[in-house]
Amino acid sequence: MDVIIVGAGNAGLAALHTLRKQGVNAVCLEAKNMAGGRTITVEKNGFLFDFGSQFLFKYNKRFFDLSRDMGLGDDITPWAGMMFMHDNGRMIPAMVGATPKELWLNRAKLKGMHKAASPKAGLQLLKIARDIAPKVRAGDFDFVDYQNALAEYDHLSLAEYALQHGGREVLETLLQPVISAMTLGQPEEVGAAYGLALFWQSSQGYWTLKHGIGTLNEKIYQTYKDHVKLSTPVKKIVIEKGAVKGVETKDGLITAKAVICATTATTALKLMPNLPDALKKPMELAKYTACCHVIFATGSQVLKDNFYGVGLKRSSGSIMPGYTNSAVKSEFYAPTGCGLINCFTLDAPARELNRMGDEKVKEICLKEVQRFTPSMPDNYLFAEIYRWDEAVNVAPPNMLTAAERLKKEHYRDVKGLFLAGDYLYMPSVDSSIHSGIAAAQAALR
Repeated sequence: MDVIIVGAGNAGLAALHTLRKQGVNAVCLEAKNMAGGRTITVEKNGFLFDFGSQFLFKYNKRFFDLSRDMGLGDDITPWAGMMFMHDNGRMIPAMVGATPKELWLNRAKLKGMHKAASPKAGLQLLKIARDIAPKVRAGDFDFVDYQNALAEYDHLSLAEYALQHGGREVLETLLQPVISAMTLGQPEEVGAAYGLALFWQSSQGYWTLKHGIGTLNEKIYQTYKDHVKLSTPVKKIVIEKGAVKGVETKDGLITAKAVICATTATTALKLMPNLPDALKKPMELAKYTACCHVIFATGSQVLKDNFYGVGLKRSSGSIMPGYTNSAVKSEFYAPTGCGLINCFTLDAPARELNRMGDEKVKEICLKEVQRFTPSMPDNYLFAEIYRWDEAVNVAPPNMLTAAERLKKEHYRDVKGLFLAGDYLYMPSVDSSIHSGIAAAQAALR
């Protein structure tokens, strides 16, 4: 075997595609019984369930380029990011990534949008924008570029940065709700560079693939199905005398000229216990939040005016940072007139819910949605649950700096070993794909 890829998620499948296009004898080994990692879409009864990643950003160019390469260019679509922000019993409308024309056309729906933040929070946000805008608005930015532009803040948490450069009001009323919704963590644990990049990108609008964000991974898997082995966990990546020998599975050692480890940081550490310390650092710093993701299919629209979701501040005391309606992403997500309510639970509550039975989890999440949106019906059509022990890497302070040092100084410390994963760049679907392509290209060289 020329190359073994460990993991068939975003990074692993992107690496496989890159290698197979060049005719390389490569195989991808996946522990689970399905490919896709944390970006999967499943169809059931006419509904599309995005169990993992929920949306893309405008500058996720590697995802879009790979989608076009796989013949999915016509599936790329934006949608209006109209949200409600819950504040002391009120539902305040807001719209992200909108042009002045779009704001004007939706002005009736967005009445009261100016109340989404207090004047003090608005002024504090302006101070932050003045600080980071010159760093991020020049050029065609993606997450790799953001990492370089905001590197000076990597030693801080987002909360520390917000208090130093803005204030408590902007942290609690604007930054925290957005960042918690995207990372399922709190701004005290999210690195400032990553948090600022997420906040800025979210203001540019949301994109998806019409038939589900997991369509790309499914297309890659189906294209190279003969080179992907599902339900094949790797016990160990074998490293001897500073070089890769292969991987160990239940059937024994499979030798290879090169191995691409395309897993989460925690899994990579388990697979390579004798990895040099210089390579371990960003993996040891990575922190993944958990999520118990519950999706209710409803026979009617729960959120009025075709709004995408509801954001909840942590002062609400909710186990969720918010909930969304995937039916607005495209006409293919749900039958006409139906809803698809996604409940995302925060890290600590999620770990408790992940240990509960399905019916209890559904009951808790249903009541939590009804607490803020009484129009959520008791008699939903059906519900799906997906439990994530590792949902989102929050890129804690100093992780990105350690990753840059690894790539510049230690990437080839183990001959034949190539790393790919969300801990090497600012975590995102796009950067995971980039890491997989980069690893494959390095292996080719």
